[in-house]
Amino acid sequence: MAVRNPGWLLLAAFLGGMPAAAADTVDATSQIVSVTVFPDRAGVTRRATVTLSTGSHVIRIAPLPAGLDPNALSATGSGEAAVTLYGVRLATLQLEGAQDPKVSALEDESRAVRRKQQTVSHVKQVLEQERKYLASIQAASSEQIGKDLVTKSPSAADAASLLVFLDESLLKNYQREQEADVELEALSQQLDRLRRELAGLAQNRARQQSAMLVDVEASKAGRFTLDVSYRVPGATWQPAYEARAQTGEDRVALGFSGLVRQQTGEDWRDVRLTLST
Repeated sequence: MAVRNPGWLLLAAFLGGMPAAAADTVDATSQIVSVTVFPDRAGVTRRATVTLSTGSHVIRIAPLPAGLDPNALSATGSGEAAVTLYGVRLATLQLEGAQDPKVSALEDESRAVRRKQQTVSHVKQVLEQERKYLASIQAASSEQIGKDLVTKSPSAADAASLLVFLDESLLKNYQREQEADVELEALSQQLDRLRRELAGLAQNRARQQSAMLVDVEASKAGRFTLDVSYRVPGATWQPAYEARAQTGEDRVALGFSGLVRQQTGEDWRDVRLTLST
């Protein structure tokens, strides 16, 4: 039996004679079985199997992404249990202190990048101090060599070796500073990317989730498989074309595929995917 959530459904719930006894809530574990991707949203179907006793129940499918369209919910089911579906509705779950695993992973990675930035910055400070120290020795040595040429007549080899040593040390110092600058730039870009990903998950989704509540009445106990469908924002697709010239032939093969992007917070791996306009 399939049911959607138009206004007459609520009237049917009253006129249909749902039992006065309070319905118990059945938390169901669900898996995504199919997704239809539109240019600006996605339609998702989940499946859950529950065991129902006779009487009234509210089957709760959670957690679902925030931002579901409350006017695009539907449910259908079958099984050994004899079940009447009365309605489907949307509820918002406040996640006080709860954390999205993806957000936690991105925040951990961001902290690691910032620690690396601090380490490289400290190395750069040490290199700057070393460079100043070497430059001061070089200046003092040049002055002293000039004096010694007048008073002590040092060998040209000794003077040259000292200057070469200082030049090489300064060159190595400069190269290491350049490497530190390159690494700091790469770390800065990585941190910017992580910040964008965190922003893309949307702050409200980290604090809120949705749940679908399906009101049912079981006249016969048993197992019942429920499919629920909803629309979620944060998904899109666009066509991609590929032209290949056939070697030695006067023709071109044209290939077509769809590029799908989604930030719904759901895992779509191994689901049946359909593209729609």
